[in-house]
Amino acid sequence: MIHTLASFGRRPASLAALAAATLLSASPALYAHGAPPRARQAFALTDPGGGDVLWALSTNFGVMSQSAPSRYICEEAFEAGETYLMLPFASDLWVSLGEDRVALSEPDCQIEVVHTYALPPVDADHRPATGEVMVALADATGAQLHYSADAGRTWRPLEVDLSDLRPTGVRFVGEGQVALSAFRTPDARRGEAVVAHLDVRSAAPTLNLFELPADRRYPYLLDAAEGQLLWHAQGPEAQEVYWSALSALPAPGAPVFELDAWPAAGALSTDGERAWLSGSDASPGIFTAERAAIGQQAPELWHELPSEHHARCLTPTAKGLLICGHRATDGFDLALLDEDGEVEPLVDFRELRGPQSTCRNADDTANLCQAVWPELARGLGIDPDVFDDEATDAGDITDAGDIPDAADAGQAGEPGCAQAGGSIGARWWGLIAIALLSARRRRR
Repeated sequence: MIHTLASFGRRPASLAALAAATLLSASPALYAHGAPPRARQAFALTDPGGGDVLWALSTNFGVMSQSAPSRYICEEAFEAGETYLMLPFASDLWVSLGEDRVALSEPDCQIEVVHTYALPPVDADHRPATGEVMVALADATGAQLHYSADAGRTWRPLEVDLSDLRPTGVRFVGEGQVALSAFRTPDARRGEAVVAHLDVRSAAPTLNLFELPADRRYPYLLDAAEGQLLWHAQGPEAQEVYWSALSALPAPGAPVFELDAWPAAGALSTDGERAWLSGSDASPGIFTAERAAIGQQAPELWHELPSEHHARCLTPTAKGLLICGHRATDGFDLALLDEDGEVEPLVDFRELRGPQSTCRNADDTANLCQAVWPELARGLGIDPDVFDDEATDAGDITDAGDIPDAADAGQAGEPGCAQAGGSIGARWWGLIAIALLSARRRRR
């Protein structure tokens, strides 16, 4: 159920108009989110029981985690809008940085809007160990930085001067320490690359700017750790990837890794001693480098891992790299890649069983997730009706014959975010929910 601290921009609509929009727009050919389902970012979570690192995954249709690998929470439940970023602090605690609001998910699919802002998010980062979250907001009218020190529960805008800067990336480089990539916006200098440092613990935070050579433009931070930055910028002839300390940004002639297009992803180890990079779609490959070799000149600095896969996201863990793939070409949407190039598939969206069963008591969330699940399922080639409402998230998929009869009293509308059965009333409200969502089809 979504709880809001206030009512934010609700637009009334007539029931008849909603019903008409539903009947006219509903089509199995339409994706529920405007694009084929894909993984966006993987995260490594600390197991509270002291075991192996757990994974969590943000997608363009919601979020999921290792605690329920065949279930998800639909992104519509967060009311995130067309532009959103998701950051996990635990398998059941997500911070949603939406188009105009921050929402938190709690156990049992309870979702609460805790903060609002006027600009869309550009990039965000978090430090689970300290509970810090930073989001960079920007559009053509301006830019802001908002900060939370308590895992996204309370927020404050930072009073820093971003008047002629357009942020492109933000990363924590230590506790209370933030690095920001941006480009100049005045016409005479538009696109010029800037990297900045910010101490958010200061009573009056200010940006310490590092001007980069004028022929380096439109920079973007890929990752940061222990004062080390992995970033890229548009160079005179190619996209240039740099790995450098914040205190010693590269001078002209420093080692670079050149690509013909933006890299798909990049990551640093938590100690900042090792880096990984995934090439562009046109030049795929997963590359790695070690800090001890930074004195060498490229290409010795970077070498390619023995993998046939192209990673759309990279997240290092103690056992290897979490990589985002595509089920059609890689056979997985999330996998673990080891040093020898061996892949352990972890997630295939074609094996989804629907929204999390812990949503069963969250009526508003359940209605939204129930409404969009059939379209998502059909887009993945899944029969949305073939699962057991009574099963746990780790349970087995049942045969269609085991689906509760919609006419059986007490079955329709009970456990599970997405019911196979349901009364006519429940189906009607599901159609209305789809109509509400059809006005904001995704282009992701």
